[in-house]
Amino acid sequence: MVDETMVAPALGSPETTSILAVGARVERAPKLLAEGHLVRDGSYPTCPSGGLLGVGNPIAAAGLMKVAELYWQLSGRAGRRQVLNLYVGVAQAWGDLVAQVVVCRV
Repeated sequence: MVDETMVAPALGSPETTSILAVGARVERAPKLLAEGHLVRDGSYPTCPSGGLLGVGNPIAAAGLMKVAELYWQLSGRAGRRQVLNLYVGVAQAWGDLVAQVVVCRV
C-alpha cells in the first residue's frame, strides 16, 4: 500500500489522471478527489508540497524535486508540509519521451 504520492502535473486538474497512472482504480479516482482524500490530511495524501506550481514549476528538475519531497516526507523532515505515518511513497514525473517512477520505503 502506498502512503503518499508525488504525481507529475503542475496543475491540479490532471491530478486524477496521474493517480490512475500509479494504480488507483478508475472509478475511485474522481470520488477520492471530490471527497478530500487526496489532501495532506486525507487518507491518500497527494502532492503535499503543492505539486510543481507549489515549488516554482522547476520543469527540468521535476522528477528530482518529487524524489526530494518524498525523501523529506519519509524521513520526517518536511516541516509544515509533513504528512504523518508515512512508510511507502511514490514519485512520478514525465517530460518529452521520458517517464520516471520512484518508489521509496522506510
